[in-house]
Amino acid sequence: MSTYTSIFDPGIEPSETGAIITVTTYPGLSDPTNYNVIINEILDSGYTQIQNFDVPSNPPTSSKSITVTGLKSGTSYQLVLVPSLNGFVPDSRFTWRKNFSTTSSYGGQTVSSTRQDFKVSKSYLQLAVTAAQYKNKQSAVFYRNFDSLTIPTTKTVSTTNGDSYNTGYFSFGTSLIMKDTLENTLHAGGVGFFLNEAATSGYYIIMESTSSASAILDKKSVRIEKWIGNTKTPLKEVGTRTESTIEGIFGGRTYNVDVKVKVDNQSVTITAFINGYGITVTDTTYKINNKIDKYKSIILPPSKKIGLVCTRGEVAFDYAYANTLTPFQYNDRLSELNIYQGQFNNDLINASYGDLIYMSNYQADEIAANNKKAVAVDEFGTVVREIIKRDVSFNKRPAYPTMWSTGINPFAKILGKKISNFGSQIFVMNNTSQTIPLSNGAEASFLLLGNSLGSSGDLEYVTDELNDYVTKEPAVFISSWLQNESDVKSLANWIKSNVINKGRIVNMTIFGNPLVSVGDIVSIKNTYQGLAGTENFIVTEVRHSFSEGLETSITCRTL
Repeated sequence: MSTYTSIFDPGIEPSETGAIITVTTYPGLSDPTNYNVIINEILDSGYTQIQNFDVPSNPPTSSKSITVTGLKSGTSYQLVLVPSLNGFVPDSRFTWRKNFSTTSSYGGQTVSSTRQDFKVSKSYLQLAVTAAQYKNKQSAVFYRNFDSLTIPTTKTVSTTNGDSYNTGYFSFGTSLIMKDTLENTLHAGGVGFFLNEAATSGYYIIMESTSSASAILDKKSVRIEKWIGNTKTPLKEVGTRTESTIEGIFGGRTYNVDVKVKVDNQSVTITAFINGYGITVTDTTYKINNKIDKYKSIILPPSKKIGLVCTRGEVAFDYAYANTLTPFQYNDRLSELNIYQGQFNNDLINASYGDLIYMSNYQADEIAANNKKAVAVDEFGTVVREIIKRDVSFNKRPAYPTMWSTGINPFAKILGKKISNFGSQIFVMNNTSQTIPLSNGAEASFLLLGNSLGSSGDLEYVTDELNDYVTKEPAVFISSWLQNESDVKSLANWIKSNVINKGRIVNMTIFGNPLVSVGDIVSIKNTYQGLAGTENFIVTEVRHSFSEGLETSITCRTL
């Protein structure tokens, strides 16, 4: 069976949308005349074939390069390679199966132009630098252009100190975590912007584990550097950093890096926030002895290219974003820089009729309104965001609740709520890609604000007497539902005017008047009795008597 052919383990060099497969036969055996190439996409449910084609090896050679195109970025595939000789296919011992993944949108080059291995999983991008590569000052950098950036143009002015730029404002950021192992605690990585075409220069915010930074005298765990070729220059910070700010970087912890940048004339101002703590540097262009020092003094030209970097150990990244800011957004301290964590701010829960319905409300988002979600945010995997439901019954009922609050915690989003005088129901979502405290007694709080309803004590009110000559007939009304004095007064006066006074009965004796009869409507004017002659009375009884003249006695009551 000397006509069978055998090949080495095929080498696969993936790209963003394809791969180059290199196959080599064992020396001394016949070379294959044909290769059958099968590409299967790896799914959660198994494999699905997406390509099946033959590649002739004519004339036969000991090495063959096969190009595969039409694949998806950041996707896992299986290669099935079947060699044959003059139409004869050997048995399964000579069929190779091998898995590979295409690269993500980050290109896969390094500052030292030496390709590094990397891993794109379903939830993160991982970069790694070995001890030998670190010793050779190699760093893994993955980058791409962000069309959400509007680069400022150069000014038409004459200068010998380099280009002068119109004003521009930007924000960049990522979320990273360094590997946490006892064997190796030396890790470093970060995010860079204004990279050149080959990613050999740019501004970088570097975070280095404390154990790694302490190995070098006066080296800070967090620093902003300017890279030009193999020269890395730390930029001098504005102000003094205290030890309680952002020193102390450790593996196994998530760090959010958010950067805002201002380009103006011949200066670049960079403010980096690490989990909320900020440092600021300013890079300017100037001359030294009438000569520009290109490594230390000249600013780097703005560009749309940003990158994620690992300079030591292993670092994993969750997402990256880049955005153009308005002057108001740049200057406003309350403006949210991280548009990735703002993607879900307008999502809501519809809890009508007892149903829980999650509604994505992107049409109102600033990101979607300007079509920035697709071009400004690069997420390396789907992140499950927890939604917490809380049902509250008040200890003392009823109560008067006003609102729910998450304090100054910007990462917890209230999606929906129902509030009544007896209880409340609320849905809260984690609006980040990491674990956050909902309430920790410090900056994160979760509470319901309102007032409890209780007894106000006895409120007594006695209406004014009509006059001193009226017979007093007290009427007492007691209620536990009156909560303030004005309500008590209003009810007492209403009872006095509409109930008590409406039932007044008047007995009187007048000069004899045979014309008065039962049912007549009369008015009575007697100032001492509080009768002004404007009220109407109905006659209910008439009596006549004679003694030295005719007298008439009348009984009447108010209408």
